[in-house]
Amino acid sequence: MDGNALASVNVALARRIEFRRHNWQSEITTAKHPRDIAMVLRCTGLDSVADEITRLLRLAANDPEEPEMQMDSLRALATFLVEDSWLPNPVVGVSYDGLLTAEWRVIPSGGLLMKFLPEGEIRYAGVVGVRGAGGFQSLNGGAATPRALQILRSFAVGLTVQ
Repeated sequence: MDGNALASVNVALARRIEFRRHNWQSEITTAKHPRDIAMVLRCTGLDSVADEITRLLRLAANDPEEPEMQMDSLRALATFLVEDSWLPNPVVGVSYDGLLTAEWRVIPSGGLLMKFLPEGEIRYAGVVGVRGAGGFQSLNGGAATPRALQILRSFAVGLTVQ
């Protein structure tokens, strides 16, 4: 890595640390538009997620059949990603009803999908092939965020999540 690239990484890291000290939760709670939440995500180092939200906003603006993001769902997704950064950045989507989804690939053959309901509940589903057993391990359900996180952490033990 050359000096310029290293300096860029250091600036991004410093920006993320400083923003985490700042009350990012109030920024998410008071956001008036999804662009505001994308900015918070960018400031906390979640640039690829912010880019995806911006892309989804452009799609919805240019296509009347694309669903509009529900702000409470987007707030729940953003809070989850900033607070619980043990998972890599997900692929983000919007369901037909405007709720945000996050999806991760599980190696070698599987996936994990979460849907963020506005009431603070997370619906989740996951499946992964079990090596040597010729079967699958799966889960699905819904729970309030803290309980859902416990379930997902248990599911992900020993798995490579991308």
